[in-house]
Amino acid sequence: MIINIRGTSGSGKTHLVRQFMESRSPQPILDERGKKIEAYELAGGWFVIGSYENVCGGCDNFSSVPPSFVGNTMDYVDFLVRRYAERGNVLFEGLIVSNVWGGIRSRPRWEELARDYPPAIFLFLDTSLELCFQRVLARSGGRKPKGWDEGKSSLQQKYGCAAQHYGIATAKGLDARWLHHDRALAELEEIVADDGILD
Repeated sequence: MIINIRGTSGSGKTHLVRQFMESRSPQPILDERGKKIEAYELAGGWFVIGSYENVCGGCDNFSSVPPSFVGNTMDYVDFLVRRYAERGNVLFEGLIVSNVWGGIRSRPRWEELARDYPPAIFLFLDTSLELCFQRVLARSGGRKPKGWDEGKSSLQQKYGCAAQHYGIATAKGLDARWLHHDRALAELEEIVADDGILD
């Protein structure tokens, strides 16, 4: 099973995954260089992609790819999700993942992943733009995102991507669901249990 948590900056993606990991004894897995965390193995046959050593965790920590890997950061995320999906259940998130749906030449990367490794569920956090904004402000020491007052900030533009990508996913017949931001962990745990992926 693959679960992808999606949402813009401040939506709570990283916090949710950290909560999910907390009770599952996460063990870091280092990349081929033995320097950076590429994933965590959790109790119950789960793998979480990316590092959670920093404030912003997950796939956003892949600023570079290993020397032996041919491709860009998103190709590397795709590669890792597939690699660990061969071994168990995979959970992954990141702003870089949430901001795109297709790939090179509009390749339907995540649709292909979902069809290659069923079941796959795309979970979209329903956090309001105002709450995301307040959280981003808190992180940045009170600095507004550039262009916020004009309605042209990156945060505002990317916030609209969630609804757009939800629409694309459902139109393609994929399993896409909204998570209530106040009950995200409980709803995630229910989905895991309901879909038969018990620890």
